[in-house]
Amino acid sequence: MKTNYNTILTILVLLITLSSCDFSKQKYEKPKNLISKTEAYEMKALYINNQYKFINKGLNDNYNTSKMDFTEFSVSIEELKNYINYAEGIAKKENYKNLGIRFHLGGKMGEDKVPYTSIYYNTIGIHDSLPSPFPILYEKLSIIGSILDADKVGTSGNPPKLELNNK
Repeated sequence: MKTNYNTILTILVLLITLSSCDFSKQKYEKPKNLISKTEAYEMKALYINNQYKFINKGLNDNYNTSKMDFTEFSVSIEELKNYINYAEGIAKKENYKNLGIRFHLGGKMGEDKVPYTSIYYNTIGIHDSLPSPFPILYEKLSIIGSILDADKVGTSGNPPKLELNNK
């Protein structure tokens, strides 16, 4: 009977200890590539006043539409975390290292039969059988393999609210 009492007491102490732990406090570091909100706004304005203007002119000229293309795409953090966890598991199993995510612009035909900008991403990495370049240049496609099928984000968002510079 004493053994059962000790076992129950041990389990009770463990449960109390575990319930008092806060597992939600994960370590994190500030990303190295952050840009300020001002710089982000300036980059968006530069895009809208240049590439975006020509994309919309092409849509108008080729598809006779006044609809504007998309400039914003979103994916939930939870969905992105899930993709990263899945990619890391597959990469480990298939012996890839130095993982990265490559974002691609693409086109997706709208219901109105007009192509709109879309975005998708896929995991890239270096297989263990290949020498690692130093520093790692993710632009070098010849030694970096695409590990998974791409995950599409799709199109979303309304045309930008920035004023277009009609130069």
